[in-house]
Formats: sequence, structure tokens, C-alpha cells
Amino acid sequence: TGGVDEVRIYDRALSYNEEMDDRYQCTAAPGTGILSLPTGTPPVFLTSGSLDLGSGETAMRRLTFSNQSDQGVWQVTVPPGSQLSVGATASYPGNYPDEWYVELRDQDTQLTRIVAFPVPYNSPATGIIESGNATVLVHYFGGPGRFPASMSLSFTCTGQESPVMSLPKAILEYPIIVIYSASWATLIALIVVIVWAHKRRTRQ
Repeated sequence: TGGVDEVRIYDRALSYNEEMDDRYQCTAAPGTGILSLPTGTPPVFLTSGSLDLGSGETAMRRLTFSNQSDQGVWQVTVPPGSQLSVGATASYPGNYPDEWYVELRDQDTQLTRIVAFPVPYNSPATGIIESGNATVLVHYFGGPGRFPASMSLSFTCTGQESPVMSLPKAILEYPIIVIYSASWATLIALIVVIVWAHKRRTRQ
């Protein structure tokens, strides 16, 4: 039972990811066929690129790697002092569970790195980008090694965190200064008592 909704003939061999993309555009519901067929030029999946994110903005990018030595390099510009989170997700975790390495840098300084495993959720690589210029490195980490392989990156800028006010460490090392400076009235009263006691002693 059933029927054919569409036939397409290609003049080239399709990659594994292209076949899987076509497969997952189909639905099991009867009579609905293809969910959303691309029109015109097929989308190009980049390995490297650049982004400019404002506070509270999120961007998604699909990356395709042709071999295990490929490395994606993304330059992300955010407001200085903002927090940037980079999450990674395997494109086909059920069929070919790939693992992906993601490294987050503030310019040339490494902040953190993660390995995203083929599970529904992995903790993102998160760090404060003091300079406003982040570098994200991505490469294949492990799995069946079926190439070309694809994965998705999410970039989220959560804005600048409010600074926490605290007393300087030098003052905290001398708590008596903190106590005396807490109230000028107390300090003046203490001086008056010391002067009075000194005068009383000299009279005796």
C-alpha cells in the first residue's frame, strides 16, 4: 500500500549527509510526503566563519566536515565582558553517534573546552569574553568516522554580568581598621576616652 510522492534524479553521487537530510524530511503520516523541500541552490554548510552577537542573542550554525583532520574556526564578536556559551549537537546521534570537541578562547587565551557526546543534552562551553573577541575551535573527536559528518553549533551571548562589590583584601586583613572606620562617632569617642584616661593618670 502507499504511493510515490516524488522522484528525483541526480547527476552526481550524493553524500551520506545529503541522503540522511532527504530521509529526515519525510514523515510517516500518510499523504503528507516531504515536509519541506529545498528550492533553488542547496544550502552550503560552512566549517568556519564569523559571527557578531549582541546581548541576549543566539545563533545556530550547521557544520560539515569532510575528514577527521578538518577543524572549524569561528570568530565571535560580543560586547566586552559578556558571557558566551557554545553548545554542540551531533546531527544523527541515533544512526552514527559522533563525538565533537569544542574549545572556547578569549582571543588566544583558552577559557574552557568540552567534548559533546551523542546524547540529547551536553553542558555548553561557557566563559566570560573580556576582550569581546572570542575564538571557537571545533573538530571531530570520536565515533564511527563516517564522512562527511555534520554537527550543529549554538552560540548564545547572555550579556555582561553585574560586578560584585566586595571590600579590598588589604582592608580585610586588618579587621580592627574596619571596625573603627565603621562609625566616625565611635572613633572620636574612643579618642576622647584615651585622652581623658591619659590626663587622669598624669594628675594622679
